[in-house]
Amino acid sequence: MKGGLLFAAIAAFMTLSVFVQAATPTAATQPGATGGDDPTLQGAALVQAAKLPCNVSAARRFGTASGTAQWYEVACTGALGYVIFESAANVPPKWEICLAVAKTKPDGSPNETACQIPQNVDALSVLASYVVKVGVPCVISKARGLGHTAQATYIELACSSGRGYVLKASSPPGPDQPVQLIPCLAMDPLSSAACKLTNSDFQLKVADNLAAGANLGCLVKDRRYLGASADLRSVYEVACSNGKGYMLEEDAAGRLMRTADCGDASVSGSCALSAAQANGEQSAHYSTLVRAVGYDCDVARYAPLKTQLSGRMLVELACANRPDGAIASFPAGAPGASVVYNCIYAEFKGYRCSLTDPVAAFPQLKADLNALGQQCAVSDARVIGTTPDFMGYVEVACGPNVPGFVLGVAIDGMEPKQALECAATGRVTGECRLPANLEAAALAWREATAPNAAPATVYFYRIPTADLSFVLNPAEFFVDGQKVTTRWVQGCTAVELPAGPHVVTEEWGSLSGPTKPVGVHALWKPGQTYYYRVDHDSQLTMGRFGRAIRTEWRLVIADPLTGAQDVASLHCTASTGSARKAAH
Repeated sequence: MKGGLLFAAIAAFMTLSVFVQAATPTAATQPGATGGDDPTLQGAALVQAAKLPCNVSAARRFGTASGTAQWYEVACTGALGYVIFESAANVPPKWEICLAVAKTKPDGSPNETACQIPQNVDALSVLASYVVKVGVPCVISKARGLGHTAQATYIELACSSGRGYVLKASSPPGPDQPVQLIPCLAMDPLSSAACKLTNSDFQLKVADNLAAGANLGCLVKDRRYLGASADLRSVYEVACSNGKGYMLEEDAAGRLMRTADCGDASVSGSCALSAAQANGEQSAHYSTLVRAVGYDCDVARYAPLKTQLSGRMLVELACANRPDGAIASFPAGAPGASVVYNCIYAEFKGYRCSLTDPVAAFPQLKADLNALGQQCAVSDARVIGTTPDFMGYVEVACGPNVPGFVLGVAIDGMEPKQALECAATGRVTGECRLPANLEAAALAWREATAPNAAPATVYFYRIPTADLSFVLNPAEFFVDGQKVTTRWVQGCTAVELPAGPHVVTEEWGSLSGPTKPVGVHALWKPGQTYYYRVDHDSQLTMGRFGRAIRTEWRLVIADPLTGAQDVASLHCTASTGSARKAAH
C-alpha cells in the first residue's frame, strides 16, 4: 500500500527537575507551624500550600532537615503520593512524586526520604487509571519516576508485553488532567529520560512481526524506529536480506496499518537502512577521504543524509575496523577538505547516526577528557546543546559515585576546550541530569555540607584585554550576596571560602547607568579549587545617536587546567581566611 504514511521522527530532549536530597533528615520530629502534632493535618496544609491535586488519606512526618525544615510523605485518594519538603516560612514547599524518590542512597544505604505508606509503595493501580485514558493495551509491571518540569511530570512504564512508555502528565500530575504516552523507542538513548525498565532490542523486534504479518517475503536483517504520532501510530523501517526495504506503520494497539516499499520515490528519502550501501569502489573512495583527515575507517556501509549542504555531501559511515561510526562532510565538486564528526558531536550540527550506536563513541569522549586533564571511564553521555558562541556541550557520566563532567567543544573543528565537574556547572546538579551524575551530586552535597568540612579555594580574575569598553568598567564579584573583591583591568583575587552550595555573581559599573548582574550556582567541595573569570563580547551597533559599542559581560567558570594557567600568568596566590587582591 503506497502513500498515507506518517513518518514522524521524535527528538526527545527533556531537561527534568528531579528531587535531590539536599539534606538528610534527622531522626527527630518537631511539630509544624500548622496542624499541631497531627501529621495528616500538617501534610494536608503543605499540600494546599504547594497546590498539589491531593485529597490526603494518610501522611507521615519522618524527620527534620537543618534543625527546622520538615519532611512529609502524603498518600492521596485515587492519585499519586508525594514527598514534600518544607524549607522555610513564606516559601512554597518543594515536592516530588514518590515514584521519583530513590529507595536507596548512592552508597546503598536506605534513603530516609523514600516513601513507605503502602498506597505509595504500590502505585501501579493508580498509574493504570492514567493509561486507560490513552487507550493503549498496557498491563503495567514496573514504574519509575523520571522527575518533573514546571509543565509536566514524567514516569517510565514497563508493560507485561515487553513494551515500554514514558507517561507525560501535568505538573503536578492531576488525575483529571490530560496525559500522553511516548514510546520508549522514541526517547533519546543518551538523554536523562531514556527508558531503563525495558529492552529496546526486544521492542524493535516488533518490526519483524509486522513484516511477517505483511507477507512481504522479507527476512529482516536490520530494523530501526522512526517515531510516533500523538495518537501512538508508530513507524518502523526494516532492511531485508534480499536487499529490499520497507516502511511499516502500526496503530496504538500494535496492528499493522500500512506498508511502503523503500524503492518508492515518495518514501525513499526517509529510508536509511536499505539506502546504506556497500559498493566496494565508493566505499574505498570514502575510506581514502576520511583517512586523509585522520579518521581511520575502512568503510563497510554508508548512507547519504537526507539533509545536504550547498557544495558539500553529507554521508553517514559505518566502519569494518572500528565500532564507532561518523558523519562525514565531503566537498561536492568544490575545493575544500573533508570533515568528520563522531556520532555524539554530530548532534551539535543537527545530524544523528543510525548505522552505529553512539555509545561506541564513548572512548573518544574519554580521550578528549584526558586531553583536558580529567580522568573518566565514560559510562553514559547526553548532548546538552549549543550556545551562540559556537560551543557545544555534552554531559558525561563516569560511573557510580564518581563525579561527571560537562565537556565543552568548539563546534568549528570539534575541538575539546573545557571540562567542568557537574557540581561546578550550576545548582546541585546544574546542567547534569544523567542518573549516575545525580547520585554523585547528592553524595557531593552531603560531603560539602558536612560539619568541619575543609574550605575550598576560589579564584576570581580578569585577564588583560585591549577592548576599552571592557577595561573602563570595574567588575565586582559577590558570593551569596557578599562582596568579595573588585577587579579593574586585570589581576585576580584568591580566597578560601566554606565548602557547600553558593551563588556567585558579578556586577560591573557602567557610564551608561545600572547594569544587570550575571551569576551562577555552584557546589564547592572541601579542599578543591575553583576559578571564575569575567569575560565579555563587544559588538558595534547602531544606536539612537549613531554607532555605539555594546558590551555583553559573562561570568565564566574556567576548567581547572585553564584556570590554573590563567592565574599563574597573573602571579596570584591564595590567602587563608580572607581575600587578597593581587595588584598588577
